[in-house]
Order: sequence, then C-alpha cells, then structure tokens
Amino acid sequence: MYLKPAKCDAGINNILMMARDRLHPELTIVLRRAVETAGMTRKSGQRVKTNDDFTRVNLTVRPVIKEAAPTHAQCLYLVIPEPAPAPTEADIAIGKLKQELQLKEDNIQAFHEELVASNEVLKCSNEEMQSVNEELSTVNTGLQAKLLDLSQADNEMNNLLAGTGIATLYLDRR
Repeated sequence: MYLKPAKCDAGINNILMMARDRLHPELTIVLRRAVETAGMTRKSGQRVKTNDDFTRVNLTVRPVIKEAAPTHAQCLYLVIPEPAPAPTEADIAIGKLKQELQLKEDNIQAFHEELVASNEVLKCSNEEMQSVNEELSTVNTGLQAKLLDLSQADNEMNNLLAGTGIATLYLDRR
C-alpha cells in the first residue's frame, strides 16, 4: 500500500526508491533523524497516494541492534508504516490553521528578505549620497576661497580708485 516496485535492478531493495511519491520525502526525513539520534523516530499523519486515493500513514523507524556495526549509520533500521486513524474535525481545523500559519510565516520570510534587499539598496544609495556630499563640500570650499580672493581684489581696487584723484577711462577694442 505504501511501496511500489523500484525502477532499478531487481537485486537492489532500497526502501527510499520503493516509497510512494508523497511518502518518499517524509521517509527520508524520519530515517535521517533515526540515524542521527540512534533511536526510534515517529512521524504521524502523512498523506500517501495509493491507487488514486489518499490515505494517512504513521511512520515509525527503529534501529535494529546489531553488535557488529561500529557506527549508527551501519545499523539496520526497521520501518513500520501503520494506517493513521481518520482525522477528526479538530484535526482538520488544526491542519488548516497550521497551513495558514505556514503561509503567514512564508509571507513574513518573503517580506523580511525584501526588507533586507531594500535596506541594502538604501545603504548603497546613502553611501553614494555621502560621496556626492563630500565632493560638493570640496567644491564649495574651493568656491568660497575664490570668492574671498575676488572680494579682496574688489576692495583693493575700490581703495586704489578712491585714493587716487585721477579719473580713469576704461575702453574696449572697439
């Protein structure tokens, strides 16, 4: 009910290759957790497609004690699929709430990623603005120095003209 013939050599019996489509990822997770913890793991209420219908299954994975195995990864593991009881209305409501919560968490994660990206863009823009501001400050300092020089030259010219009693005539080339 939960396994299908593997698409490989007849001599190889890999339960992950034989697991039905929706059961494969969950079985992989439960097996990995069993190997990491070296203990029994369980996952309840997994939906599996069986003969154009969906059924729920509880997965239990137990290590089989093997004294010759030096590591947990070399132990044998017993996979026990059991039909899960039909969900109650409360279970269905909880499932829907979990889906809504997951959707909201996904939306928050997407919003957070957009916020981080926007902050990076703003940070780059701020750095550019600071660079432009520094250049403008440098140009402004140079212009103020030239303005001071022109003001001094104008004052000296006015003092010279006021101090001499001679009329001055300015002509252009025409």
